[in-house]
Amino acid sequence: MKNRKWAAVMAAMLLAAASLSGCAGNSSTAGTTAAATAASPTAAEQTATSAAEPSASAAQSEGATRTIVDMQGNSVEIPAGTRTIASGKGNLTQITLIVGGPSAVATLGQGADCSEGTLMHAMFPSLHGLETFGENDMNLESLLNIDPDLVLIYGTTPSNDLSVRLQDSGFTVALCNLKDDGELIQTMQLVSDALGGDTGKKVQAYQEFYQGIMKDVADRSASIAEEKKPKVAYMRGNSAVCGPNSMPQKWITAAGGINIGELAGIEAYAAEMTSEELLNYNPDIIFCESKQTLEFLSGDEYRSLKAVEDGALYVVPYGLSCSGLANAENPLVWQWAANYIQPEVYQYDAEQTVKDFFSTFYGYELSEEQLEKVLYPAGRETAN
Repeated sequence: MKNRKWAAVMAAMLLAAASLSGCAGNSSTAGTTAAATAASPTAAEQTATSAAEPSASAAQSEGATRTIVDMQGNSVEIPAGTRTIASGKGNLTQITLIVGGPSAVATLGQGADCSEGTLMHAMFPSLHGLETFGENDMNLESLLNIDPDLVLIYGTTPSNDLSVRLQDSGFTVALCNLKDDGELIQTMQLVSDALGGDTGKKVQAYQEFYQGIMKDVADRSASIAEEKKPKVAYMRGNSAVCGPNSMPQKWITAAGGINIGELAGIEAYAAEMTSEELLNYNPDIIFCESKQTLEFLSGDEYRSLKAVEDGALYVVPYGLSCSGLANAENPLVWQWAANYIQPEVYQYDAEQTVKDFFSTFYGYELSEEQLEKVLYPAGRETAN
């Protein structure tokens, strides 16, 4: 299979070279093969890897295949003993880690940071040095050297330019999407279908954990009167607000809040809002994704916002990904945010939930210092 991939990639390169034959002075840059640093596996790596060990029947002779169906309904023929998945998105790397462990991760998607000193490096040091790809800058030569069994990419239609380019180069491609909790579970199931082994049990346990949290939060807020619900904004960057077709909409409303993005009639997942518009909707609480946004909103231009006056600006928990969006750590934001949105209704032990999540799904025990950084990325003093 790798020979066929090489032939396809070389053909694409020759075609590109031919189209540029009239130009002088052009040079090509060869991709480099990623080399993971040698490191003894952590407890998280040993625990997570065991779930994805293929059975004897799965590790069939080279050339044997089986078929899975991706999230766009495409029948995808994959190697029977599929073990490695490449992706260009950090949240897909994280899902692969949870479902299949570090041995299943072929590349680090854009946004995944395993540099020294990061939480990911502490949890999965063997991933340090893996090549990082974004979906917009996948180097086919480097990817060919890595030779993943499957490439997982975003796609809202049965095919797109990237999927066609990868398939034409001999790679096996599956499409997924991550807009909400339903698609998150579907993506995890897709990864499990590809890897096989006991990974289905991990997905089932995750789904039960996630849905249990969502149901409990929603059930407790069911009787809250409309006039008792605060106005809440979820900011992406310094000025974009998430609308009703977003993941934050689900946990804000489930916890007894009113999303100002819905009041504003935002149709996209998120849209830019001017300072005048934000001041007009005047949210009681603002959740954001970074300390930089928190500091920006604390500036003179926004000092009259009720959320600023009341000190109700919060950066959502962040472990290996932002918990406010449809990422694998989204279960962590529901209880945490509910405690701020309706403090008289909710008194969740968010710290214990985070500890349990990391222990159960990563096989990793957070230190107190690490727990603090996950729950309060901008510092605990900003969340009181």
